[in-house]
Amino acid sequence: MMKEPFKSEDVLAKEAEHALYGEHAPWLRSHSTRRLLCVFCVVSLVAYAAAGFSDAPVISLIALLVFIATYIGLRVAVRKIVDLPDRYVDERMKMLRGDIYRWTHVGVAAMISAIMILHIVLSLMAKSGIAQTLSSEQWFDLMFVLLFASLALPNILLAWREREI
Repeated sequence: MMKEPFKSEDVLAKEAEHALYGEHAPWLRSHSTRRLLCVFCVVSLVAYAAAGFSDAPVISLIALLVFIATYIGLRVAVRKIVDLPDRYVDERMKMLRGDIYRWTHVGVAAMISAIMILHIVLSLMAKSGIAQTLSSEQWFDLMFVLLFASLALPNILLAWREREI
C-alpha cells in the first residue's frame, strides 16, 4: 500500500472523512450547480487562451482567477472523490473513478492531438504565406490551458455525469 507524501495517516483520514461525509458548502453539491461550475471552468479556460492570443493580460488574469475558483468549487462539489486514496473510497467509487480517469485520458489525448494538428496546419499555412505560426507566448498559453484542463477534467466529468454525489 502506497503512502501519501507529506501527510500523516491521521490527517489524511480526517480530510477524507470531511470530504466524503462533511456538509461543507452543501449548496455546491446540487446537480445544476455542479454543471454550472463545469461550464464556468471550461469558459474560463477558453477565455484564458483567447486572452493570451489577443495579448490581454487583465482578461487572462481574471480568467485564471475564475478557473481557480471554479476548480476549487468543483473539488468540493465532488467531495474530492477523484483525489482521495483508494482506501477511503468504496468499490462503486473506485469503479466510477476508474471510468472517469479513462475518459480523462481520452480527452487529454484528443486535446494534444488537436494542438498537434493545429501546429502542422499553421506550419503548412505559414510556408505558403497564408498565415503566421504561433509565437512562443501563444504556445505557452496553449500549454497552460492543456495543463489546467488535464487537472480539471476528472472533476468536470464527475460533476457533469453523476446525479448524486
